[in-house]
Amino acid sequence: MRLHPRYTTRSFWIGHDLYRPADHQVVATWARQAVGAAIAASGVPDGALVLDAGSGNGAYGLAWAQRHRVVALDYSRSLITDNPLGRRVEGTIFALPFADRTFDLVFAGAVLHHVGDVVAALRELRRVSRGVVALVEPNRDNPAMFVFGAVVPEERGTLRFSAGWLRRQVATAGLRVRHCEPIGWIPPNKIPAWSLPLFRRLPVRYPLGLHLLLIADRDGP
Repeated sequence: MRLHPRYTTRSFWIGHDLYRPADHQVVATWARQAVGAAIAASGVPDGALVLDAGSGNGAYGLAWAQRHRVVALDYSRSLITDNPLGRRVEGTIFALPFADRTFDLVFAGAVLHHVGDVVAALRELRRVSRGVVALVEPNRDNPAMFVFGAVVPEERGTLRFSAGWLRRQVATAGLRVRHCEPIGWIPPNKIPAWSLPLFRRLPVRYPLGLHLLLIADRDGP
């Protein structure tokens, strides 16, 4: 499954304004759930330095910033300009403007299904991490997410992202998978706010979660 080149260009993402703002109650609730699960699975201590790679308008970054020091990076100037985090950098995930082993944890949330070369992106995430890489991506094996990926052109990369496929890409990039599981009931940009109390009552972890959470360790030099 290859993405159309149009959806990996800077110009597309500069003009892409279909996402809810970072402080929207649905978006913020999902971000806190996902980041909470990532913190629990990774064991990263409070105060750690975290890179939010592909931060977009900052929902995941705000959740990380409740307990950690966060640097936000995104390809889109418009998205990074709107990002509420204090430390923001415009840049590409394929050439991160940081030295090797800069961050305690490198996080990419809903980013890799938008890139053409997932392994190259993962190798760069690994390079700037001194310990952990954490990923949240759509789960192709959830029927609703599969349909979403098939119907929405810029989300077509979702169709690659089964747990097994993602594990293989991570291993190829030189990382050691520590944890991988489906999580979450909330599609943050789709469900109406009035339905949020119902979704809050559901467990974050369940076998056909809409998303995949993967935690990997940086091995080797």
